Amino acid sequence: MRVPLSVRLRSTLFFIGQLILTPPYALLAWLIFPLPPRWRYAIISTWSRRMMAWVRIACGVKYEVQGMEHLPTRPCIVLGKHQSAWETLAFQVLLPPPVWVLNRGLLWVPFFGWGLATLSPIAIY
Repeated sequence: MRVPLSVRLRSTLFFIGQLILTPPYALLAWLIFPLPPRWRYAIISTWSRRMMAWVRIACGVKYEVQGMEHLPTRPCIVLGKHQSAWETLAFQVLLPPPVWVLNRGLLWVPFFGWGLATLSPIAIY
């Protein structure tokens, strides 16, 4: 299947924006590490909000959420099907502050993983 040139260009534009925005946020995450976890989450989650806005601008991705009223008000487990990386950003933007359960190897990804580590996830092998 051939990918249209416009899709490749928009994807490249998004990737460049992500490369520019992610390292400063990772460094910010390390600087604010002494703050309480909720504060760290509030500051670092702005990266996800900016990435969601950037994917809308650069790639034209729009979304509509249905069924949020069915989420319980008490703590619960939300699972993603991992059909794309988009859901990871969306969960952080749309849901209350989560505790991430993730593969430990993600914490070693330069910049992204380092920032992720400051959010106190549950890392498993």
